[in-house]
Amino acid sequence: MKKVYIKIFIVLLLCTMFASCGPSPEAIATMTASVWTPTPEPTLTPTPIPYDMEVSLIGEDGENITFGASIEVSESEPLMMDDSGVVEILNLPASDVEISAMAQGYEPLTETVTLDRGMNSISITMKADPNQINPATACPEGSKVILIEDFEDKKLQNWEGQVTRPYYDFVEIEGRGTVLKIDRTIEGPAHLAYKENIGNMVWHYDLLREPENGPMWMRFHEENERGAYISVHFGGKEFGLQKEPGPFIADRYVQASDGETWEKWSIVYFDGSVEAWLDDELHVGVYDDDPYTDGSISMDFYGISGGNTHIDNLVVCELAELYTPPAVETADEE
Repeated sequence: MKKVYIKIFIVLLLCTMFASCGPSPEAIATMTASVWTPTPEPTLTPTPIPYDMEVSLIGEDGENITFGASIEVSESEPLMMDDSGVVEILNLPASDVEISAMAQGYEPLTETVTLDRGMNSISITMKADPNQINPATACPEGSKVILIEDFEDKKLQNWEGQVTRPYYDFVEIEGRGTVLKIDRTIEGPAHLAYKENIGNMVWHYDLLREPENGPMWMRFHEENERGAYISVHFGGKEFGLQKEPGPFIADRYVQASDGETWEKWSIVYFDGSVEAWLDDELHVGVYDDDPYTDGSISMDFYGISGGNTHIDNLVVCELAELYTPPAVETADEE
């Protein structure tokens, strides 16, 4: 029995010795904390301020350019200018950018600018093109420009219809630039429509009629299933205003076409008054007690064998008062 007690005592003594040789609870806690200490988060690099810009277009006389204006940056899709007169372009990839500008009445241009980081205000000066109609002078003072089509870009923009080549073409005429030619030797109807709804207005167009040219109908305040007013140019010497459906409401002869003389026509609607002006002189005018107060405009041509028709400088202005032509300067006033 004594030997057994001696062995138990020795085992207990050894256990006590081994326990006293290990790390203390405080040391174990310290070691555990050092193992699980989280890794510090990396310091974030600040995001660079982007290159942004606002672009405006200015004429040589200081006028703001908005009508028919667009901005293209480094061959991107063109951005149209609205009435605010500013195009905003954000997050450009570099400081040096190439800006291309186009606008009705002005020569296109391209220039390179260097930007600072942040928003840059860029103003581009454009030079007037003598062959184009300038929106700043196209309409009476205080009236809104709705449409300008001088064909210098050789396009029919925003016109819908059936006119296709070779029924029409763009040709160059000395001293005038590009005009729209309607070939009257090709049979069949043709129709061009500009769908914007227009109220009080004056519609200008320049017309060159070759001898015995086919008829053309300039429709305004047109609505489907209702009708329109029509300025009718017949071959030869006839001209009239018609309210469709129905008869002519005014008509008057014009000088026979000679194939060389350009005529300026101005078709007016204002609060029931319907007028046609020829070379800034009133040709015919009537008052409609039950008027078509608004609608779209269109042009119709029929391929009746005869002389061709040339059209240039289509302009539509929204009127705030009854139309009067611009005053003609005399030698004494100059």
